[in-house]
Amino acid sequence: MKDSLGNDIKVKKFKELQCALIQTVQAKECVIQGDVEMLSFYPERTIKKEPIGARSNFEHISARAIGDVNALSEEQKKMLQSQPVQFPMDIDMVIMCTENLKSAIRGFMQANRRYIN
Repeated sequence: MKDSLGNDIKVKKFKELQCALIQTVQAKECVIQGDVEMLSFYPERTIKKEPIGARSNFEHISARAIGDVNALSEEQKKMLQSQPVQFPMDIDMVIMCTENLKSAIRGFMQANRRYIN
């Protein structure tokens, strides 16, 4: 098609794109809770008792697309690059949690060192 001066008429072409993004969130948490007691043996009594706890978290986000990926934003396209992973084993979660618990117990001992001879 040409206009009155003989130039080509440019018609913009539009394309309708659709894409569904399915996001998967994998999460697992380990929590250890208890009490720390400071005891005196002579005389036998509890000097100090405090609740204490620790936790470790695992979270992984992945996604997959159904449809034309060109319809997605750059951020959404980056999400497509990660795949689901295996959950950590329970024992690994407990080990990570005990590291946090050690720090909490160490903090309790330092805060109450005036009771320790």
